[in-house]
Amino acid sequence: MTTLSKIIFPLLVLFGFSSHQSMAQLAPLPPSAPVVLGDWLKISEEAAQSWVIKPDADSQFSASLQAKHAGHAMADKKILFLYPRASLAYNTAISKILTVYAQKGVAAKVRAINFQNQAALGHQAMQAAEKEKFDLVFAMGSESVSFVHQFYKNGKIPIVTVCAKDPVLMGITPSYTEGSNTKIAFTSLNMPVDVQMSYLLQIKPKLINIAIMVDKKNSSAMQTQAIPLETIAKSRGINVQWVKIEGPETADELLAQNIPLAIAEMKKTDAALSDSIFWITGSTAIFSRIGVINRYTENVAVLSAVPDVVRPGDDSAVMSIGIGFEENGYLAALYGFNVINGKASVGSLPVGIVSPPEVAINFKKARQVGLKIPFSLFEKASSVYNGDGQLIRSKGVRVLAEAAVNTQ
Repeated sequence: MTTLSKIIFPLLVLFGFSSHQSMAQLAPLPPSAPVVLGDWLKISEEAAQSWVIKPDADSQFSASLQAKHAGHAMADKKILFLYPRASLAYNTAISKILTVYAQKGVAAKVRAINFQNQAALGHQAMQAAEKEKFDLVFAMGSESVSFVHQFYKNGKIPIVTVCAKDPVLMGITPSYTEGSNTKIAFTSLNMPVDVQMSYLLQIKPKLINIAIMVDKKNSSAMQTQAIPLETIAKSRGINVQWVKIEGPETADELLAQNIPLAIAEMKKTDAALSDSIFWITGSTAIFSRIGVINRYTENVAVLSAVPDVVRPGDDSAVMSIGIGFEENGYLAALYGFNVINGKASVGSLPVGIVSPPEVAINFKKARQVGLKIPFSLFEKASSVYNGDGQLIRSKGVRVLAEAAVNTQ
């Protein structure tokens, strides 16, 4: 797995980006409010400075996005964002991609379509894109990736995946370091599970129990996150409990029922719960309910593979170790930009994995559960909230002058 950690930064240099700051070449535009379409498409305030959503008159599940920033790059190009459903993750990623393209002066014609996870509607969207000679498709999420891989992996339009789980563990591409040799370039939201485990053991060197929280209807999260973590945990003699839900409809009820059951099992081997943790996987129906989760986890630390679950205040995980939706969107933007400009062949790009992992810490939550954060992890953290739950470091940059104050 050591090769994985070396993938992204050479590509950034190859493609002409050394950091996020290097992309901010244009003067900032005046503030704008977020732009929302129905309950499935929302672009951030930052993206809304440069793009406007124009809903389709005949469908609430499709829209055009028109550039309002100055720029002529790729003005003759057409880009499709293919959504399978509503998701905070997808909206975060599309906002990042649009922001990156605005900073690069890209004024391509953009469409977003939610095919509602229905194959027939997905075919309609892709066939229309082929007929209209679109230049690039961003497949948003593992469900869209499974769909395009099954039906369009050798299609007419190059495809870049966004906010999807590990394509190797999903069995849809054979290698991390070699291209797919298809019309799809893959990026991944997954960190290698052995890397995540090494971080967990820094936090809890005597870890006894780990309760894995997952939506069992989310097959990609089960296959690429939950089961591999169970395997490596058991190989190290760590007990595994499960907190499973079955989609968002009954999530609150099942969390209220299953979290106490997991705690009861933990207490059999760790009466003080001092060497036990809860681990949130990348299941939207799970991580979107962090407030509910915290209601039932007592004094057990809640950690996550999703950096976006570490937030201001109390509705937050204690810590996360993973790849953020924004970071994944940035890498996908890079892939797409170079594919559409002919600087990279879509089928030759290795699986894009952001490394090192994004670490986020909420010291208010850490204090509540009595968790001591090693200083080495505090140093590595890109996002930090202090003992009052206030943001003091964002994207590795100090936000408040008293950034080192009121942590533990």
